[in-house]
Amino acid sequence: METTKILKLDEWNSTVLLQPSLRSSQYYLDKEMSSCWQTYATGMEAIGGGFTARVIFIVEEKKGKTVPKHDITAEEQTLREMLRRDLERINQLCGGFSFTPAGEDAYTSWYTEEDTKLSKGEAAIEDTRFAAYCERRATHLRKLMMLLSAGRGDSLQLDLPDFTRAKTILSQAEIKMGRTFGGLGKARYSDATEQVLEFIKAVGVTTRSSILSHFYRTADVPNWNNRRLPVYLSSEVTELR
Repeated sequence: METTKILKLDEWNSTVLLQPSLRSSQYYLDKEMSSCWQTYATGMEAIGGGFTARVIFIVEEKKGKTVPKHDITAEEQTLREMLRRDLERINQLCGGFSFTPAGEDAYTSWYTEEDTKLSKGEAAIEDTRFAAYCERRATHLRKLMMLLSAGRGDSLQLDLPDFTRAKTILSQAEIKMGRTFGGLGKARYSDATEQVLEFIKAVGVTTRSSILSHFYRTADVPNWNNRRLPVYLSSEVTELR
């Protein structure tokens, strides 16, 4: 039987990074990471393999809002207590999950449709490093359905509302999941390209000279002459002046 263990960053470094045989096991890193930390913590050979296939990566380029100091409100305290009671109840659940007729029909229809798309080369995430993940999407969906069912009640049944919510959660996560390893690649300028693209997204409009002056210390940008620079920029980026 597979077991899951959540590791802190220092435990991850000593337990998983130093023991390659464990990198496809059920170990999860309890840490928010930037893309560079993500690359370091998973290990180069784990990216695109079994580990990547078993993780739903949540990616955001910037914070939604700035909160210099958070004070817990009365409402949040109430929600915290409700969550504690829910987790205690969920911890007492015992037995296997099963589909309701409506939940099974929705799931099987979705599986057939997505499998047909995948066979045509229409993957949910275009980055080929997520090919193994795309093969396991159905497993992720079922696990999300189990989590949602457990949070909804103690019937241990996977119903249509669980499928609908799980599909929405997975689809929203996959919108940006392809950017998880955006700066990592075998191409000579893959890391620098990703840095420049993120910079342009942040500032909106920029110039070649601004890019070169901003990145000359950290990226291999000085070698990008005026003819080469546009080649490495995505077509969705606005024209540089």
